[in-house]
Amino acid sequence: MKDRVLNFWRACSDRERRSLVAGGILLFLVGGYLYVWSPLQQSMGRLRTSVVDLNRKARLFEIDAKEVLRLKGMAPRAAETVDLPAAVEQEAEKLGMRSGISSMAPVNANRIRIEIQAVDVDKLLSWIEALQGRGIFVKTIGILPAGSPGMVNADAVLGYS
Repeated sequence: MKDRVLNFWRACSDRERRSLVAGGILLFLVGGYLYVWSPLQQSMGRLRTSVVDLNRKARLFEIDAKEVLRLKGMAPRAAETVDLPAAVEQEAEKLGMRSGISSMAPVNANRIRIEIQAVDVDKLLSWIEALQGRGIFVKTIGILPAGSPGMVNADAVLGYS
């Protein structure tokens, strides 16, 4: 094969040899552009887009991290271990809805079932919020209208988180 190429090259005139060299150089440049430079530019474009997207995600992550730290600071203190029924009654007394509690029964050491009759829905929601501030959360709740506007009956299970 090598001999055939050398024989062909020797048989060509100077003008044909220059044309072949120029064509080879042109083919080399076009191939280099198509197979090296163009894919490199496309990859760089994709990477630039990726960097912008990752920077946006990083900013969102930082915002979320700040929100987590803010909420973590608002979390109730876990060290507070007060008597669950007493804490429930104290908060109900503060909001003037103690008379609405018809029954309280322990479910286990960390949970209590409570039935509430004819209380104002706003007081009920304020009471739940106050309990959450003490680390007591609503595990389940059923709320039904009590007959008059704004009044509800509730059956709930409350407990520490």
